[in-house]
Amino acid sequence: MESFGIAPDIYTLTMMINCFCRLDQVDIGFSLFGKILKLGLQPNCTTFTTLIHGYCLKGKVAQAVRLFDVMVEERYQPNVVTYGAIIKGLCRIGHTKVGAALLSQMRERGFEPNVVIYSTIIDSFCKNRMIEEATKLFNEMMSRGIPPNVVTYSSLIQAACNSFQWEEVARLMKEMDGRKITPNVFDFTTLVDTLCKKGMVSKAQGVVEAMIERGPKPSICTYNALMDGYCLRREMDEAQKVFNMLVLRGSLPNLYSYNILINGYCNIKRIDKAINLFQDIHNKNIFPDTVTYNSLIGGLCKVGRVFDAKELLTEMRDVGVYPDVVTYNSLLDGLCKQQNLEGALALFKEMQDFGPYPDIISYTILIDGMCNSGKIGCAREFFLNLHWQLLQEMKNKGFSADVFTASLVVDLLPGCE
Repeated sequence: MESFGIAPDIYTLTMMINCFCRLDQVDIGFSLFGKILKLGLQPNCTTFTTLIHGYCLKGKVAQAVRLFDVMVEERYQPNVVTYGAIIKGLCRIGHTKVGAALLSQMRERGFEPNVVIYSTIIDSFCKNRMIEEATKLFNEMMSRGIPPNVVTYSSLIQAACNSFQWEEVARLMKEMDGRKITPNVFDFTTLVDTLCKKGMVSKAQGVVEAMIERGPKPSICTYNALMDGYCLRREMDEAQKVFNMLVLRGSLPNLYSYNILINGYCNIKRIDKAINLFQDIHNKNIFPDTVTYNSLIGGLCKVGRVFDAKELLTEMRDVGVYPDVVTYNSLLDGLCKQQNLEGALALFKEMQDFGPYPDIISYTILIDGMCNSGKIGCAREFFLNLHWQLLQEMKNKGFSADVFTASLVVDLLPGCE
């Protein structure tokens, strides 16, 4: 524009600032703000608000606050959008009380906060477990005649679920129904998940059935939460029914769905069922992850199929899935339970040499295996020296023996004297 002799005005430059902020280039946007001042133009509320919003999106909330302070000091009047942007930024970084203070400042300056601003602060209070403050703000919003929306209720319902306040959850749901506000699938899924973790799976099942009848339609996350609840209670037939139901209703199981069932079957030692599901994963071109393999390897070791578990470890590496310390600990435990101490020690050395490095559980499994093994019972000095060597290495690596590990050594000592 300038090359054609056209001087940009404040509106053009503000639009350019907005473009750069949306392109995640807020620093370039701020340089244009400097150009505005250099040209002798007067920035307006939109100019400041655009930059403040850009800084908040970038996570540079401190710069946004400084710019907001400059705006007020220079007697530029912030509007509801300005306050909304800065409050949202503050809440994102956990400064909810500062955001609430700005809410009070808004009202003092004659601006009425909207439901979005209230909901932002209420949600932040809820996430920080400041339920009393969230409830107080909710009541204040209602007293000012600002009707809550589904987002407001979602935050309060999730907080009540996390605190196991079922009566409050029911009250909020009823209140939503009275206001003709339909809870979203996230609200219901949160409720289902929390009920399941509390062991109230039958109630969670009732919630899912209500969703199927009246809406909203359960998502794959809803079904997964219910399946997980049944698996935690070792009710695998019921978990399988949920899996079958989600398929019949047109939902596609994801890897997490399979992982839940595979782990559940492995926990009750129905390994063949777990392996069938593992094969189904491959048939559906879903790629298993470390969690999938860990469940199967742990399950195989529990039923004494350590050789098959080691084969699975090889496959895991071949397909580019990295085993972690949980993978190796399952194999260590399986080898020790078969009294294959030589194999366990070789695997332990492999962990030390190539990783993942053993953790406190690895050491405890190996020490337990030594205590229970009859193969080296007569080698008392070696037995004792190796234990102290392991304990010293644990100390050098920053591990401290837990009560169980220490008790194993105490049990060992009389037999080594």
